Formats: sequence, structure tokens, C-alpha cells
Amino acid sequence: MPESTTTTAATIVFPQLPAFVRDPAQADNGSVWIHQVEIKFSLSSNLTDIHKCALVSSVLDSDTFRRLSRALLPDEITTFADWAKFKDKFINLFDTKRSLFADRYNTFQIEWRGPANETVQEYVARVRQSVASFKFSDFTENELHTLVMLMGMKAAALEPVRSLVLNALIKTPKESLDNIQTLVENALMTERDQKLPEANQVSYVKKAQQPRQNKPAATRNLPKSACPRCNGNHWKADCPFKDATCYTCGRKGHLAKVCRSDDKKKKESQPTKHQRNGKKVNSLQILSLESLIASVHGRRSSKSWFSTTFTFRCECSCS
Repeated sequence: MPESTTTTAATIVFPQLPAFVRDPAQADNGSVWIHQVEIKFSLSSNLTDIHKCALVSSVLDSDTFRRLSRALLPDEITTFADWAKFKDKFINLFDTKRSLFADRYNTFQIEWRGPANETVQEYVARVRQSVASFKFSDFTENELHTLVMLMGMKAAALEPVRSLVLNALIKTPKESLDNIQTLVENALMTERDQKLPEANQVSYVKKAQQPRQNKPAATRNLPKSACPRCNGNHWKADCPFKDATCYTCGRKGHLAKVCRSDDKKKKESQPTKHQRNGKKVNSLQILSLESLIASVHGRRSSKSWFSTTFTFRCECSCS
């Protein structure tokens, strides 16, 4: 009787993979997620490459799925069976490419803002991660020289030169210090040459003349006489009342207290020397009634008639 052969199919347990969230701000966004996925795969046995590729493709959103499908062309994502190639395509697509020099430069830019924002343990972990990307086995004295030279360019005016050196070192991390020095010297020479035509240009624009201002009175000698406009102790040209209007005569240029028209009126209202002596031609000063009568009779006997002004001055006490 022939022996019977029993074939037992192996049971495959497919793990539950975490969702992939694309974050361009994280440089290692794709590689970190792939590491999580591989931990899940290690918990399940008998997974083939086609199983792994299919499981990862099934948890991607539509936009990420389309991006990965284009990256795998001309191969079809639905039948892709090379996990190592699939993984490399995924990491290269969603990780931000960084040079070795950029990682070393960022190591010296690390900052801790205190326990209110990050614990000491988290900060130490970041330090270890940053130093791990430094790769000391490939770090020579030349790399240290170029790194220190770049970090010394902190002035805002050197930003164009610093960007030029940074791009050169990112492209070639082992660039020699002498070549970097030549690069900086050529950049500075070009900058100076570009400024020469601007310095040699002649401006034919006529400079606007400043209006001539009168010298303040405080810096000149004071006048010997008072100001005729306001009776102040300053020059007539510096008088603050040169545009004032007089309330007495209505004219501009002086105050009422120094108005000459007021003095003229007062002078005209006072009797002159002839009026005080009673010898004015067309006026007569009468000191008594007898003098009045005699003056009237004397005027009537004259051959010419003219108007006579009589001025009375009472020397008696009237009730």
C-alpha cells in the first residue's frame, strides 16, 4: 500500500500597516515610515516581496499612489515583486535629498530652547541623531577647515558669498580650502567691479539752493533804540509784530501802543503857543465878559468879515 503524502499550506498573517502621511518639512519622512513598515513585516512570517509591495501600496492615499506608480514605470505597481527596489524608489521619492556637508553643517546649528519646549532626554536624543549623520570616519582636516570658514560668514552683507560657498560644498563636500578661498576672492572681485560704473557716473542735477534765512536776533548785537513796531529790545526786521494790525489807525506793521497817529491827535488837541498867547488869527480867547463885548465891537468895526471862534474859560465856581 502506497504511502500517502499530506501537504499543509502555510498560513500567512498580513500585518496592519500604519498610514503614510507625507510631510515635506521632514527630510527623512519616507525612510522613517519604511522602517516602521519593516518592523511590522518582521512580525509576520512567510511574507514574499510581492506581498510586501502590495501591502504598502494598499495603505497609500490616491495622490501618493500615483506618485509612486510613475516612479516605478515602466514596471506596473500592481505586479511589482522586488521589495528592495520598491523601497529605494519610495525613499528617494519622499525623502529630501541632503548632502553630507549639509548634515555636518546642521549639526553645529542645533539649538535647545529649554525644558519648557523640549525635555533634556529629547534634546540629547536629537544631538545623538545629528552627530550620527556627521560620519566622523570620513571627516578630515580639510572638511573641518571649510566648515569653520563657512560658519564664520555671519554678517548680512556676506549672505551672497555664503550661499555661493554653501552650494559649492554641498555639491563637493571634499572641496579643498584653497579652492573655496579662490571662489570667495573671485566673488568679491566681481562685486567690486559691478560697483565701479556706479561710482564713475557724474550727476548733472543742479543742487537746489536753500532759502536764505535771516540770522536770529540772539546771535547779533542788540539795537541801541527800542523797536518802533512794538517798543521791544530787538531789531525792527526781527520784530514778531511786523505783520500785526494797529487798532488805532488800522495799518499793519506796528501795535497800537506805539502808533504815531495817536500821538498826532494828542498833539493837535493841545493848544499851541499862539493859542495860549491869544494871538491866533481866526480864534479869540475870552477871559472875561468885558473882553467879549470889546472883542465883538472891535470885530464889527473891521472892514473884512470872517468867522470867529470863541473860547471860554470859566474861572468862577458854578453850582
